[in-house]
Amino acid sequence: MAFILIAGNRRRITLMDIVALFEPAPGNRAKEAGEDTEIGAALQRILTEIDEIAEATLRSVSLETLLGSSHVG
Repeated sequence: MAFILIAGNRRRITLMDIVALFEPAPGNRAKEAGEDTEIGAALQRILTEIDEIAEATLRSVSLETLLGSSHVG
């Protein structure tokens, strides 16, 4: 198992910062078969909205919040 050292203020580092180390930025994925159809386009709009909500949530949670303020380290 590989470990990545993340240096910085745990109040400023968010879960999205961690996810971004392993996943492409939202909206930067390969096009799927069927996305050019009416139904595919509608599904893509919904999935984009879900991605935006998830990203906003991940950006709102800091390492400090995740670990709790009583964590020593």
